[in-house]
Amino acid sequence: MADSESRKEQDLNTYLDSLVEEAGVAREDASTNWDRNRKIIQGEQTWTEKFRKDLARVPFVFNRTESLTARHIDLLTDTKPTVSVLAKADELHDAAKHLERTCRAIWDERSFSMQLARQIELAAIYSTAGCNVLYNPNLDGGRGDIDLATLEPSLIYLDPSISYPEDLQQGELVMAETMSPLAAIKRRYK
Repeated sequence: MADSESRKEQDLNTYLDSLVEEAGVAREDASTNWDRNRKIIQGEQTWTEKFRKDLARVPFVFNRTESLTARHIDLLTDTKPTVSVLAKADELHDAAKHLERTCRAIWDERSFSMQLARQIELAAIYSTAGCNVLYNPNLDGGRGDIDLATLEPSLIYLDPSISYPEDLQQGELVMAETMSPLAAIKRRYK
């Protein structure tokens, strides 16, 4: 019995490893311009071959992308989005009202406007950004609470068959690299 369980675990690990490897290859293809985009967003000045050949011209391109991106982020985050929960039926109106208050409290507590600014910056670099609503057992002094986590696309592995966001439900694999406190890992795997 133990040998068959061990064999099943090995087969599962082999299968999962192959999924991760396949997703990693797909991610490498998508990430070809990420470093260049990141440098441009951070304001790196670029030297062009055309200007190097023509000494009468200034030999660099002045990059204002970082300041323009910051200005756009300011414009978008000044008008704060709000959360609304609407009831489909009249008898659910009170429940929707209480749920809306809860959602707004979580929205404010988790500083979502700062996360939105981060998502805009990530979208400029990676052409996409995301947010995950999850339960984090480490919040609220170890009692756990709902958390809104901004997802950095460079730390996400997707099933290679996923081409569009609406296809996520059909994928076999969506994996995010995260950092966890050592104490939380020890508690989890005692």
